[in-house]
This record gives sequence, structure tokens and C-alpha cells, in this order.
Amino acid sequence: MHVIKLAIGNSEEAFIEKSLTPGLNVIYSDDNNRGKTLITQGLMYSIGNPSIFPNGFNYKEYYFYSKIDISGQVYEFLRKDNSFFVKSNEEHRIFTTEAEFRYYFHKNIYNPPKNHKKQSRTNG
Repeated sequence: MHVIKLAIGNSEEAFIEKSLTPGLNVIYSDDNNRGKTLITQGLMYSIGNPSIFPNGFNYKEYYFYSKIDISGQVYEFLRKDNSFFVKSNEEHRIFTTEAEFRYYFHKNIYNPPKNHKKQSRTNG
């Protein structure tokens, strides 16, 4: 998986990160409160994860965009609240719920590995 571009914005402000390269990328700033965490959270949010933004950030007023190469296929994801738009070479899809989008994503794009919790054994 290669993240090509990330963006967050609304009608008043926007941030676009397009200097990402294949391999390891480090997003840093000499100052706090410059958006490092928001851009990472925005990536996860754009591909269907629930909101994990800090209190006080009104994420429902923003669009979240990501362009990702997954196994040689480039996808563009755009999310605002619970609405999603997905663009690839093969199709354009619109989803109106998070559950509907997640089902499509896991079935058609990428199914992340499941983390199985080990059962603890008790001595009887």
C-alpha cells in the first residue's frame, strides 16, 4: 500500500500533503498544533474508520481525501461525515453510510488481517 496524497479541507481552509513517497514517510514539524495528527487521522477516516479526532475539532465540517495505491490499483477516497465517494480506473461509487462503505472496502479493495485474541487457559 502506498499513500500518494492526503487532504483535509472545507470552504475556508485546506491542507494537502502530496510529497509522500513509497516506503517510510515521516511527517514532522518543529511546532505543535500543525496538523500532523489530523492528517494521519484523516487518512484513516477517509477509508472508513470511525472518528478519532480530538475534542474541539469539528470534523463534520471537513472533507477528507486520500489517494492510495493498493497492489497496483490506484483508488481515490473522499469522505464527508457518513458519505463516501470512491474513484478507481474501473469505477466510481457513492456510499451514504459508513457500514455500506466498509462492506464494499473489505470485500472489493482490501481486507485487513484480523487480530485474534488468545484465549487464556485456566488450570482446573
